[in-house]
Amino acid sequence: MDIKSIYNVYLKEQEKLNSRDKNVFHASSAGSCYRKQMYSYYDYPSDTKDDKSYRLLRLGTIVHKDLEEAIKVKKEELRLTAEQELPDAMSAAGLTQITLSTGEKISINEFYAAHISKANQQQAYQWLLENGHEGIIKNEVSLKFGRGESGIVDETVLALKSRGLSPEVKQSIHPSTLKAFVKEQLTTGNDIPTEPFGVYIGTKAIIK
Repeated sequence: MDIKSIYNVYLKEQEKLNSRDKNVFHASSAGSCYRKQMYSYYDYPSDTKDDKSYRLLRLGTIVHKDLEEAIKVKKEELRLTAEQELPDAMSAAGLTQITLSTGEKISINEFYAAHISKANQQQAYQWLLENGHEGIIKNEVSLKFGRGESGIVDETVLALKSRGLSPEVKQSIHPSTLKAFVKEQLTTGNDIPTEPFGVYIGTKAIIK
């Protein structure tokens, strides 16, 4: 069995399966050679690659995936250090801030996070409507509506339905808006159901 030949055929088939769309510009190519981008856009024929080139390109893909995974693991390590290990160690020592010999200061700050899952969306949105906070909900009915325009959305939907149309209403809350809203409610002493809003309060070490 000729393993090298089998692998070469496999790589060529994979290239065909993973071929990119034509007549479009790709974000990953931004900043690269303009001529190369235009050749790709108009699907100009490229130079034929030999078997070794296919294997080298595949090696690059594998290394790239390994690097992405390595960075992902490192980011998680840094997150655990900043959100668990350092806060726990400083709390045990009765410290809220320390100054390093290099002059940087490490302080422990509280942070707020929130996320509305699809399963909890109806409950969360209903709570917002009942408590006068519907202004943070963004509505879409083919057109984009701003926050707090639920009344206009209802009128538009009824008008479209009266014409025999079936508009699809999409509601959403920007993650930053949700985070800021939850923080404001909690820090001002207002009650908010934590489960539907996926509220999480933690501490994080900040270096300045």
